[in-house]
Amino acid sequence: MTREQDLERRVADWLTDGPVTAPTEAVDEAIERTVGRRQRHPLWGRLREPLDRVRARDKKRVVVLVLALTLLAALAIAVPFAGGTRPAPEMDPTSVLEITGTTEVISESEVDGVFERAMRVVASDPRASGKARQIAHIEVAPGVGLQRSTGVMRLENEWGVWEGVVHAARYPDGSELEYGWLAGQDAYEGFSYFHSTRGHAAETERTVEGAIWPGEPPPMPDPSLLP
Repeated sequence: MTREQDLERRVADWLTDGPVTAPTEAVDEAIERTVGRRQRHPLWGRLREPLDRVRARDKKRVVVLVLALTLLAALAIAVPFAGGTRPAPEMDPTSVLEITGTTEVISESEVDGVFERAMRVVASDPRASGKARQIAHIEVAPGVGLQRSTGVMRLENEWGVWEGVVHAARYPDGSELEYGWLAGQDAYEGFSYFHSTRGHAAETERTVEGAIWPGEPPPMPDPSLLP
């Protein structure tokens, strides 16, 4: 007979006799078992029963949910380093895309004939939009107010980069003409972008015109063939 069975038998005998006081040994043993045990609020019993059922019934669902949340968190961290959140626009290798838009000058400086400019380009097609930087050498024609420059330009956005040589001329009235062929990189590999702008030195916004072509610019003809 176990200790618990012995205790139950003594309590049953006591109830059968109909006494008015509890047996000392039973009370002492009950107190001994109670001391040191953590007492819970009655509400805990009501809450624990459905929680136990959930744990037993939905254990697999909880595991799947945790794995799914972990995967989503990993994707959220990886996406910004994967070249943008949108897929790159499809590049058609058989057609030419005309570009129009504007470019806003963010900052520019000139030190010892070296010109730097930062711009924001908003074009009719997102492939020709983005942030742009230029670095160029400037030459001034004394006495006539004309300037000419040759430099490099880099236009980038979330899918790729356009980069190449640009030439510009600035006239005495402050108007400016710029053009150049830019080679595509990343999603724009195998394409070229003819970029040109017109504007005024006193204006922060200039007009953009150009075209995205499949392949490289046409080859330069041999100058010796000129008559």
